[in-house]
Amino acid sequence: MRNPTLISKAAIGLFFGIFFWVLPLEFFCCLNGTNEHESVLRSGVRPSDLHAALLAIGLKPGEPMTFSEATQKWLPPHGPPLRLSVEF
Repeated sequence: MRNPTLISKAAIGLFFGIFFWVLPLEFFCCLNGTNEHESVLRSGVRPSDLHAALLAIGLKPGEPMTFSEATQKWLPPHGPPLRLSVEF
């Protein structure tokens, strides 16, 4: 298992495995040995370590999709923009 690597004050590096599937995907990334068949990337990085690394570079937590009782509608997830670069 590799931990996130701090590249700069605004970037972290991670190691991933990449999958190619023609079926619908549920996740963009998952932990090794979990829902690999439903995601594009897999990693040995623990989610808590990734979260800590994102906080360390100044990213603020967003919020997941929620249901508004007042409007009886689903509200989309939101948070700060995040640029991802994938090299392979």
